[in-house]
Amino acid sequence: MADILEFRTKWQLKWLEKLLVHTVAISTGMTIAAVCGVQLRVLTVRDHHNSDEALAVYMLRQTPLFKDAGLVRSRDPAKLAEADVVVDVGGVYDSSAHKYDHHQRGFFETFDDKHKTKLSSAGLVYK
Repeated sequence: MADILEFRTKWQLKWLEKLLVHTVAISTGMTIAAVCGVQLRVLTVRDHHNSDEALAVYMLRQTPLFKDAGLVRSRDPAKLAEADVVVDVGGVYDSSAHKYDHHQRGFFETFDDKHKTKLSSAGLVYK
């Protein structure tokens, strides 16, 4: 019985902690990451700057989640793994994992069935 009460108490504390963080974020206009003292990182290619990745980063920073995100430029696989969002590098498109690259073989992602033009990284973020 003590194990059940301990689990319930821990669960209630976690729930209250999440509620408090969300309440502070909503009332102050801060992101949840900022309330928790965490800076999210957007990682993009380091070799050159182009309009595709610049627009993708800009669009991400318009969202509440990534408005305060830092920018890292690298191709280092270790940094790719640590980043919260990866744009225009890494060879992976997976929106649920916030990975937006269009440079891999077999990439044919379009906006929808009515369009034939393959999307850039900015297009993937928009979609």
